[in-house]
Amino acid sequence: MRKLYFKYPEFHKGANVTVRLGPKWEGYTGLVEIWKTGGDFPLRIAKVTKTEVKKFADLTVEDIISEHDPNCTNQEYLAIVMREVYGKEFDEEKNIVIVTFVVE
Repeated sequence: MRKLYFKYPEFHKGANVTVRLGPKWEGYTGLVEIWKTGGDFPLRIAKVTKTEVKKFADLTVEDIISEHDPNCTNQEYLAIVMREVYGKEFDEEKNIVIVTFVVE
């Protein structure tokens, strides 16, 4: 089973969204283990139901309204977190994958 890592593992019941850099999650659907980055065990199981590829700069409010971290429903703050997580690899003109997953 694939592992989905989170620096800030906050989730709400139902559909959640996470934004990922690179093609790793493109086209994937199925079960995943949810892990805190650096954690020793999975926090829960979730189901990825959809993925979508687009440039970070083209994200809309609708794309990130269900962001798992409530602070990241704002594109400016999400960009700060993306830079924190991905460092110099992150660029707002690069493609990202919007991963929609369901938490029970």
